[in-house]
Amino acid sequence: MDSLWEEDFTSSEDQQVVEDLRERMRLFGLDPSQVEEFVKRAKLPTIRKGKASEAFPVQPQREWEEAKKRLYEQGQRLAKLLLNHVELDMNGTEIPYKYKALKLVGRSNYICALMMVNNAIHERLGKSRDEASTEEFQTILGSLDDILQPLVRKLRKVKGDYERRQA
Repeated sequence: MDSLWEEDFTSSEDQQVVEDLRERMRLFGLDPSQVEEFVKRAKLPTIRKGKASEAFPVQPQREWEEAKKRLYEQGQRLAKLLLNHVELDMNGTEIPYKYKALKLVGRSNYICALMMVNNAIHERLGKSRDEASTEEFQTILGSLDDILQPLVRKLRKVKGDYERRQA
């Protein structure tokens, strides 16, 4: 066999992001029918043909793309871990509606957690992901715990403050 076909499938997280973007487009008075196309264009092609035993790419551009994609995937993973640490459901709405001190707007806890993680990554990079180098992506990927722990503490504090006010 000389080639391998890969295909990505949409997940419930992708659908949540699409729904959130669709709602935001409506709020801004824009046409929300284009949202799915925007998300598809932003992602890499879903069906790819590659060599059957393709090694890790050594071309600088491919290596950069892989590091950027890995950072994106790890950001989603960190958002889920953040919610697990503070015992919140992905589809819940506590973060956007109860924990207003965080000043996050999203349709669900997952989207808000993803916003928190991406904001922390952006602060670490100090620039846009398109301007970052492969080495900077590697540095961030090597220090994911340093990103997660402060976010967990921050979210636990806001959750505790809210629960004390409600008691």
